Amino acid sequence: MGNFIEVVGTHNPWLIIVALIVIIVPILKNWADMRTGSHTVKKDRQAALFAAMNNYLISAPGYAPEFLNYQLEQTFDFYYKKRLVHHEIRKLVSATDPSDSIREYLQTKPFLKLEIKNGVPGKFRFREKQKRYRLKILRWKLTFYKTRWRLLVFYFFSALFGSLLLIALTSFADHNKDFLSWAFVLLFVLGSCSVLAAFVFLLLEERFGSARQFLIRKSPPSLKTLSLPMFDRVTG
Repeated sequence: MGNFIEVVGTHNPWLIIVALIVIIVPILKNWADMRTGSHTVKKDRQAALFAAMNNYLISAPGYAPEFLNYQLEQTFDFYYKKRLVHHEIRKLVSATDPSDSIREYLQTKPFLKLEIKNGVPGKFRFREKQKRYRLKILRWKLTFYKTRWRLLVFYFFSALFGSLLLIALTSFADHNKDFLSWAFVLLFVLGSCSVLAAFVFLLLEERFGSARQFLIRKSPPSLKTLSLPMFDRVTG
């Protein structure tokens, strides 16, 4: 690094370019090696997952069912970094779009579960029974889920509270240059945490909506439910 500073001090553009190349080439080589190693590791994990999944689905002879269940769950966790039970994996792989189903279920799993009765997998459902409310305003009919609106309320108040605190922080900074005072630090921490919480609640609300869409696709509801989207205008 000291030699590079000396080269820059010469103000010779050609020497500076050569010095940059000498520095950047090893960095790019190490980055490429890391990418290649990471890709190789991922392919090995994928191969292990495919082998475990194949043994599980065909009930490979010579292996106890309990071992095949365990092997599938462990290799799935090793590849996706998410833990699912073998019933869930089998249900998702059996879908017409297994890759998309696995990805969507992993994203929305905090809200969903697979119903299992007597060891037999059933339908995907919400983890908690979702209470729906219906509200009619003039010509508009609204149907909403308690969890979704609760998350939206938390998001609104967190964003509002955080914004007010950060505005107060700006006003405080204009009148007080002591940025290490306890009042400044308190306003900064509370405001930042509130804004961060607002983003988390908004993300959870989006995931809940995705979970609802997942259930509609995988477990089609009745026609009555399908006719009641979140915001539905009544005609006639």
